[in-house]
This record gives sequence, C-alpha cells and structure tokens, in this order.
Amino acid sequence: MWFDSLVLYVYLSTQKDIITVVLKQMSKSEERRNQILVGAFNLFLTKEYADVTTSDLEEIIGLSRGAIYYKVKNKEGLYRAVIDKFVFELLSNSLQREVSVSSEKPFLSFITNELNLTKERMNSVRNTLTGANSSEYINLLSSAKFHYEGFSDKCGALDQEITKLWVEYCNKGLSVGELSQGIDPLLAVTMFRSLYYGDSFIQFMIGSELDIEELKKKYMLLYNAIRR
Repeated sequence: MWFDSLVLYVYLSTQKDIITVVLKQMSKSEERRNQILVGAFNLFLTKEYADVTTSDLEEIIGLSRGAIYYKVKNKEGLYRAVIDKFVFELLSNSLQREVSVSSEKPFLSFITNELNLTKERMNSVRNTLTGANSSEYINLLSSAKFHYEGFSDKCGALDQEITKLWVEYCNKGLSVGELSQGIDPLLAVTMFRSLYYGDSFIQFMIGSELDIEELKKKYMLLYNAIRR
C-alpha cells in the first residue's frame, strides 16, 4: 500500500490529488473488508463455527480463499474479526455516545435512551442481514464463549463499564430527588440489567427475539417502585 502511494506521488502534481487517491484506496479496502466480515457474520449467525467451511465463505462472500484470509490469516482470525466488529465494537460504541437527559428525571431519560439504543442495535443487525434476528445473535454470543479466546473476560469488562454508566445516571436521579433516597444504586441497576438479560435469554430459548415494548413495561414497573 505504501509503495502504491509513492508511485502515485510521482505521477500526481498536487498534495490534494494524492490525499484524494489515497482516501479512495482506503475506502475500497474498507469496502472489501466490510464485504468479507458481513458475509462471514451471516454464516456464523446461522451455522456453528466448526461447521463453517472455507468453501462456504467463498460462496457467500464471492471472493477466493486468498482474498478472504489476506488480512486475517485463517478462519479463527476471521471469526475473531467478526466478533470484534459485530459484538464488541457495537457495544463499545454505545458507551462512547453522548446521552442527553432531563435535568428533573435524568434516570428515566437514561432508561428511555437505553431502550432506544437496544432497538437500534437490533435494527442494525436486521439491516446488515435480511432475516437475521436477536435469537441468532445470542446464539453467536454463546458460541463465541468457546471459540474466541478471552471472550468471557472481554464481555465481563464491557459489562462492568455498562453497569458503571447505569449507576452514574441512577446517582444523578438520586441527587435531584427523582428517586427514593433509600435505594442502593448498584442493586437497582442490577435489577434493570437482569430484566434485560432474562428477557433476552427466554426469547432466545423459544426461538424468538427481544420484545422492546414488553421490556419497557417491566422497566417502568421497576422504575415506579424506586422513584420518589
């Protein structure tokens, strides 16, 4: 890639032209990488890791073995790249967002934002893959525990960060008198998070997907129990 850039430098007369061409090259590279990851994501959602063959990948991605494994080396590397992009990156991005909340009811605003964000993540999976559902996504997470070294540790660290964010806004609710002063913020947050994980798991077991409106009703029942 650097050699190509040097050749372009010789032939192009202005720095602006160089930047434009390099950006186009990067864009094509990213487009190819995305094509590979989306295709692999599709397969790993619907088939167990051990059952996915290189021939399967070549067929769904539309590229040769060499092109697919050029950056990731092998199936294991490709699997890790898929999990990194569609699990850890997806969840990490939610932690980096700016949350706009009500000054009077910051915790309720945060809960509403979290529900909307969860819905957006589910839609993101659907938009990436037609016909995909959250049940298949949870199955992928279960599989990753066995086929992605360090997956549980990374999930644990990420969950701690998410819980920390929830506690932060629960404390804001306490500080402005939105919530009852006697509640334990960490315990309250754990109950909200347990509702989310519990509903997700149950829907996974019956082959369905998380019902955001139903989860919202449960969140509101719990919220009304702790609000002032």
